[in-house]
Amino acid sequence: MKARENMASIELHYLTKELEQLKGRRIKKAYQLSRDVFSLTIWPELNGRRELILATRNCLFLSKREWPKPQYPSGLAMGLRKRLGNARIVDVEQPDMERLLVFDYEGAYSGKLVVELFGKGNLILTDEDWKILQVARTIKVRDRVLKRHEIYKPPPKPSDIPSINKIEDEEGLLSILQQREVLELWRFLLEIGVGPPYIDEVLLKSGLKANLKVRDLSQDQRRSLGNAVVWLAKRLKDKPDPVIYLSEGEMVNFSAFPLNSLKVKYEVKPVESLLDLLEEYFSPIITRSVKDKALLELEKRARALEIELKQQKDLLNRYEEELSELRQKGELLFSNLYEVQGLIEMVRKGIQDERIIDVDRSKHLATIVIGGIPISVDFMKTASENASNYYARAKKLSLKLVRGKEMLKVLEKRLLDMKSQAEILHISKGPKIRRKKKWFERFRWFFSTEGFLVIAGKDRSTNRELVRRYMEDDDLFFHVEQPGGAVVLVKTDGRAVGDETLSQAADYAASFSRAWREGLSYADVYYVKGKQVLTHAPPKMYIPKGSFYIRGKRTYLRGKLELAIGIWEIDGEPRVTSCPVEASAEMKAKIHVIPGEKEKLETAKMIKEVLENELKKVTSMSLYLDLDEIMKALPPGRFRILRR
Repeated sequence: MKARENMASIELHYLTKELEQLKGRRIKKAYQLSRDVFSLTIWPELNGRRELILATRNCLFLSKREWPKPQYPSGLAMGLRKRLGNARIVDVEQPDMERLLVFDYEGAYSGKLVVELFGKGNLILTDEDWKILQVARTIKVRDRVLKRHEIYKPPPKPSDIPSINKIEDEEGLLSILQQREVLELWRFLLEIGVGPPYIDEVLLKSGLKANLKVRDLSQDQRRSLGNAVVWLAKRLKDKPDPVIYLSEGEMVNFSAFPLNSLKVKYEVKPVESLLDLLEEYFSPIITRSVKDKALLELEKRARALEIELKQQKDLLNRYEEELSELRQKGELLFSNLYEVQGLIEMVRKGIQDERIIDVDRSKHLATIVIGGIPISVDFMKTASENASNYYARAKKLSLKLVRGKEMLKVLEKRLLDMKSQAEILHISKGPKIRRKKKWFERFRWFFSTEGFLVIAGKDRSTNRELVRRYMEDDDLFFHVEQPGGAVVLVKTDGRAVGDETLSQAADYAASFSRAWREGLSYADVYYVKGKQVLTHAPPKMYIPKGSFYIRGKRTYLRGKLELAIGIWEIDGEPRVTSCPVEASAEMKAKIHVIPGEKEKLETAKMIKEVLENELKKVTSMSLYLDLDEIMKALPPGRFRILRR
């Protein structure tokens, strides 16, 4: 059986009550994750949930996960941000048990955000008067038009037919049936807001077939149908009791409360709340579409970059050919100055010669043959000036060639990064589980064997942040002797630091430096106290941007370039990090690396596989590790794995 991929109006009815908790909260930002999937960041978060996922083809739910965002916002996302940025949610409503939800918002702008979950789905943003400002999918049919500047109208519905949540008793339903005699039962149930799989439950309770027409029902059958519908109407007033249905361990269906029509076919898995159910069930479905869109965008940009790269290579090839030709002609002119000068004099006087093959007096140009090669010269200039002109043109083109080769390296690196990102997306399992991070997890970090927190910057910006915001006078500042390395801090908290921590911090500083990319085994590292480090130079001195000025004596150590990449447990949760091998005893699983020949992505994939297998043996923690986190824990450069 194909798994169900959308919500019914009854689940939306219960969800609307859950989402009432959003009233008063603000929309911080809007994203378009794919063609039909949108994310609204909510603040303050609701019980750890801060992203409202609107998948217009499937569902909507509040998520605890952190969903991957596109690098560049779409035009629709920008339009949503303009109106919804910092807007307050004032109401959430499901009109007439339809498969649509309306959010009322107010702020700098006010209006409605409509999510339609029927058909191909849609997202519509309107002003206070229901005039459409943004629409995900433009529609023009007989009964309604959805496009900008039109007035939003919901799908038409018979005005005299109440939805199921307004049916009070059996007699009320019987009077409705008299007005819909020509309909089959399943169509009638859809009309009052009962969709699959709840239609099957009503039919099971009433003992009727879906394709029976209302006019063919006996009085007893009508009453039986009435009892089943009234039971469902009353059940909607109770709290949900959500369940997921499994077939051979795979999720295939769900409901807001247990249904006998599904319990007989599938294994039942109770879920604590409807929000948990929707996120657990729909996250894999939505992830596929989000990942596919991100991958398509990345591959599209990579193809465009490949075309640009080819054009750049072709241009450089032409430059090299032209440069070789200019140098050759310049050398010929310079080596034959007397002969060239004689030919120039002949051109000026109009004397014919077989070595003069073309003359353009309007441009003062003549083509002469020297050493069997035609060369264009300006006959108003001397032979020496013409030779110098060819050398000057060659020098100018040589500079362009150098700049072009530098640009080629930039483009090749950018393309390699894109292909790495695409491969990560192929491997990725979708949104990350959000967890509250310790402040130091924004940087690289580990704990020394003596219990000191050691942190390192990831780039120039975080290096400066560490020094300016987190370094105290008694902390120890480590850096490699050469430029281009991470700032490493040992947070002392006023305690004396032993030799073990000093050695481990030096190894960390050496590993996260240019020395790793250069394939070295050791690097010189110095350390000073925090109070010796200045972010600006003394008067009449200059330091480059992003550098630091060190006052007083430095202490030097020899740092070893070898790291353990593994899992550190903090508050019962796994954290991917790196540390010197000597400090890795507390890791649940680890692998050692040194500078080598393997590319970073290839190494990260191998580390991921090894660590996940090792974790199964030693812990009950989550076994899925994020490849991107492993990449961030590694230094820039190439690698060799020492122990697997």
